[in-house]
Amino acid sequence: VTSTRPATADGLRRAERQLQAAQLAGDVVALDQLLDDRLVAIGPDGSRYGKDDDLAAHRSGSSVVATLVEEGATAVEYGLIDRVIAHR
Repeated sequence: VTSTRPATADGLRRAERQLQAAQLAGDVVALDQLLDDRLVAIGPDGSRYGKDDDLAAHRSGSSVVATLVEEGATAVEYGLIDRVIAHR
């Protein structure tokens, strides 16, 4: 989840929780609003996917998030761009 306005670590964590909830629900409308248009996701095979690919996969049911276990997250600030990086 990317924002162009300064955010607090708590705000970033809330945004990450919204993203996780949308993924678990398969809520394509919410994902479309939450994901940045510049999204680059890396699949398990190393392939790169953009936002449209991700939304299409959720829409078609080929991407289903049945469970999500977060083992850690770090809030990182880069000037006006903020990110939450989930990690294992």
